[in-house]
Order: sequence, then C-alpha cells, then structure tokens
Amino acid sequence: VAALRKALGKFATSEDVEDIDTDDDDVELNDEEVAAVDERLSNVMKCFTSKGRKIMIQEAKLYRSRVAEILGLTLEQTPVDTVFKFLPKFFEIISSADGSGRQEVISAIVVVTSALGRREDSEKGDVSKLAFKTFKQLCEIAEKMHNVQMKNALGNLAAFLYKSITDSTVQKAFTKFIVQEIEKYFAEGIRSSKYTVLYEIVRRYHDLFVSNFGLFFELFKKTNKSKKGEAANIVAIFNRKDITANQKQFASTAKEMLEHFKAEKSKDDTITSAMKVFLAETAIIRS
Repeated sequence: VAALRKALGKFATSEDVEDIDTDDDDVELNDEEVAAVDERLSNVMKCFTSKGRKIMIQEAKLYRSRVAEILGLTLEQTPVDTVFKFLPKFFEIISSADGSGRQEVISAIVVVTSALGRREDSEKGDVSKLAFKTFKQLCEIAEKMHNVQMKNALGNLAAFLYKSITDSTVQKAFTKFIVQEIEKYFAEGIRSSKYTVLYEIVRRYHDLFVSNFGLFFELFKKTNKSKKGEAANIVAIFNRKDITANQKQFASTAKEMLEHFKAEKSKDDTITSAMKVFLAETAIIRS
C-alpha cells in the first residue's frame, strides 16, 4: 500500500478516511501526469510479481558486479597509501558479508581483491610498517570467521599485504609473526579463516619457511583431530623438487615421518620417500 501511495504521489487520497472531502471534484490529470503515474504504478506492480522480483534480483546482481569491477580498477590504479586508507572499511564489508552468506556479495569481494593482486607498485614511499599492521588486522578479522567461500578473497588480501612489505627488517618480523601465529592456531581448538590467511602466505612464499618444515610436521603430530587436515596441507606445500633436493637439511624430519607412520623399513629414508608416505597417509584428510 505504501508503495502504491508513493507511486500516486500528490494524487493519492488521504490516509485518514475522515479527511476525505467527498464534495470535492475529482482531481484532474493531464496526459503527462497520467503517463508518469502509470509508469510508476507499473514499476510497483512489477516488484510484487514473481517475474518482476527475478528481474530486480538479476539487475541488482549485475549492478553489484559492475560496481565491484569499477572499484577494483580504481584500487588497481590509485596510490598505494590511498588503498591502505580504504582497507579498514573493506574489512568491515568482509565481516558483514561473512554473516550474510550471499554468494553474489562474496563474488564481488573476490573481484575487488583480485585487482589488488594485479598492482605493480614501484612508488618510492615505503608502506612496510603499515602493511604489516594491516596484515595483523586481517588476521584478527579472519579469526572471527570460518567461511570457505572467502578463501580467495582472504588469500588475495594476504598476498597483497606481503608484497607491500619492502623493508628487510619488517620482512623478517613478518615471517617470524607468521610462524608464531601458525603455532598459536594449531595449539587452539577453534577452526577459523585465519588458517586461510596463514596458509596462503606459506603456499605463495614457501621459500621463506623452509627452515620451519620440521616445526610444521611437529604441529601436525600434536594438533587436535579437527585441524589435522589443515596442518597436513601446510606440510604438503613442501613437496617440491627444489626443496626436497636438499636431502641433508630434512634428514631428521624424514626419519620422524617414517617412524610416525610406521612405514616399512627401507634403504630409502630420504625426505622424498618420507613425503610420499606422508601424502599417501594424509590423502583423505587433506583438502
């Protein structure tokens, strides 16, 4: 009723029937006014039909998609310090979208974060400390979420923030922070999207964490059942020729792996052999 009254505008009758003067002549409308009212009424009626609602939903999705593309292009081209001013608000949007479960909103967020990954920052300004601080905020946001659909968006944000850290001292602090947060995550019982943020950093920049391989396997052994698969995913990242080529560095961990899974004794106790056993034993729990 409210929608119809709004469509009729000044030509609608009073909400209070007692206010209507039945002695008044009918309101006259010219052709232009009739056409305008007719169009507004037609739009209102569309909203209350099944087909009309579907059309509106489709239009809303298309509009949201275009806004996401425009925002992504803007963030791709705008100065990096402006991007960092925008990110806290964007984190709020991500938190809200997580609770809504609306796929079209999540898809739009992925489009925007993908644009950040395409940035080629060659500016002189150093935002390393700000990027590190913002990454910590991202971890805090992700810790309150558990949404597989947000995986790509969170991964894109994590990678962008790391790429923004150019200062060597901050990079070292960042790497140390990642390892500490991984230890903390697998020591606690509640699963969250914080795992996604940490995992994506290790996956994309595995060379920074080669020395922590033994620790990651130790965490796999100790963590609770609900997180075994996630811990196994991190260990599996290091199943790479360029890493397993350094057999001596992983000799002790290889021995632990074979003993943990009670593998048949073999002359081949290298990390390559141990990883084959590990991958086979954890195939079901890894995603």
